[in-house]
Amino acid sequence: MYTGISDVGMKAIGEGLSLLQSLDVSYCRKLTDKGLSAVAKGCSDLRVLHLAGCRFVTDGILEALSKSCHNMKKLGLQGCTNITNYGLISLASGCQQIKYLDINKWLSKEKKGEVAGVDGG
Repeated sequence: MYTGISDVGMKAIGEGLSLLQSLDVSYCRKLTDKGLSAVAKGCSDLRVLHLAGCRFVTDGILEALSKSCHNMKKLGLQGCTNITNYGLISLASGCQQIKYLDINKWLSKEKKGEVAGVDGG
């Protein structure tokens, strides 16, 4: 488990590794949208990204990927519980090349309401 990696490291990757195509930061529990968005912006040819267990990731990273990473093919969001339908809609609009999307164990705030019998609409 890589618990020492933070947004500072992600910013360095975004600024220095513009040709990066694959990144797995699963269970890097200190990462937020801020650092990961720097990767998306600086590594626009990113094709594979695994964020399993990154508990501070929100819709913001999906928006950043949608704007910058149009060649994304594989995205792992297992256990990213702060992702909502809004983020997925944003992702779908800009990353239409995705062939593999894992949202296993994804239970957003919206989904929790539906499970509890509360319909937000």
